[in-house]
This record gives sequence, structure tokens and C-alpha cells, in this order.
Amino acid sequence: MTMPSDRLVANELQQGTVARLNPGAGFGYVRDAEGRHSYIFVIGRALKHSQARTLTVGKAVRFRVSGQGRVDELVVA
Repeated sequence: MTMPSDRLVANELQQGTVARLNPGAGFGYVRDAEGRHSYIFVIGRALKHSQARTLTVGKAVRFRVSGQGRVDELVVA
């Protein structure tokens, strides 16, 4: 099955970067490697609080998107 290149596939790890970060509020946004899509993630749910300290805007990450368009898993690259 071939997927259109402008859509991310849920449940697959994607490459991207941290686009925005609001650690005080406990969330941020990642952008896919092509810069076409942004997704919200929740610190403490998508990644461990200990990893959150290493996040900065522009940092390379890998992430898994849920069916609802939220990040379920975020891994600092």
C-alpha cells in the first residue's frame, strides 16, 4: 500500500524537529521533516520529564503520531 507523501502514517516513527516548546504549560509542537505538518505533544505523556530538559526549539526528534493527530511518543534524537 502506497501512502501519499504529504501525509504521515499513524503509529510509525517519523523524523522531525521541535517547532515550539512551552515547558511551563507542559506541551510543545513538533514539525515533520518535510515541514508540512505540526503535531502537539504533552510532556510527561509523550516523553519522560527527564528528557524534556534536553529539548530546545530546532532539536531533532523522532515521534509517533496517534490516530487523533497527537504525538504518543517522542524520542530525542
